[in-house]
Amino acid sequence: MLYEIAIHPEFQAELREEICAAPDHSSDDLNIQLPLLDAALKETLRLHPAILENHHEVKPCAFIIKKKKTSRIGSGNHHYSPL
Repeated sequence: MLYEIAIHPEFQAELREEICAAPDHSSDDLNIQLPLLDAALKETLRLHPAILENHHEVKPCAFIIKKKKTSRIGSGNHHYSPL
């Protein structure tokens, strides 16, 4: 999460303001009091999931999946778009 915040300085400034304005940093309701922090945590876990499954590299190509065949895509590939 620190890397993602570091490469987005505008977001870092907004997040810092939100955290500094919070009255109680030990409350269980921090996700309600700090919606930007909550969103940052969720987005970080979406981009960098804790469990990536078994990842294999595939060369870019067009392929056809036949009927009644199963295809698996790891969650790390499914939730991340470099664009």
